[in-house]
Amino acid sequence: MNFSILTDILTMIFCSAVLVQSVRLMRYLRAMKETDLASMVAALDTATGEAKAVLADLQRTLRVDCAANARAIATGTAMREELTVMAGIADAVAERIVEAVEQTKQCPAPLPKSAAKAEGKTEVKVAAKPKAEPVSQAKPEPASEPSPSPAPKLAPAPKPTPMPVAAKRIPRVQRETLATKRLAARSLVEGTPA
Repeated sequence: MNFSILTDILTMIFCSAVLVQSVRLMRYLRAMKETDLASMVAALDTATGEAKAVLADLQRTLRVDCAANARAIATGTAMREELTVMAGIADAVAERIVEAVEQTKQCPAPLPKSAAKAEGKTEVKVAAKPKAEPVSQAKPEPASEPSPSPAPKLAPAPKPTPMPVAAKRIPRVQRETLATKRLAARSLVEGTPA
């Protein structure tokens, strides 16, 4: 066998395979023509239009919602800073109240003003503690002047603990601003210049 005869046989095999494939392709094309191809394309076009409308609505919703969420976050951040400053002021006021209570416990009680005027002295004297009298069954005589009653003893107030601030979550610049605001608030409460 010659090389040219071999190539001719191979070419005939390929040509017969092409003929078989073209017959199959023709059958598929006839089947597609018989089906309603136009209605299928119209349905695909309608579905594509609806998908575009839904995507446009989603984009509008995301734009509006993201802006609203950003505003809410900014407002919440500002409120958090204000509340932190208020908590600092409240801590300072509570500390001053505790210090004032402790100072009043340490200072002796002054005489009432009516007693000091009766004696004709302007300086305030320390009042003696009233002595306890035994209880008797007889009716007591009405007093002309009511005696001053001692002030009730108060339990010592617990020392207020400062409110923890998550320093890791607040950037350095905001922490410095917050510290400056606290210092200014504390100086306003204490009455000292910052």
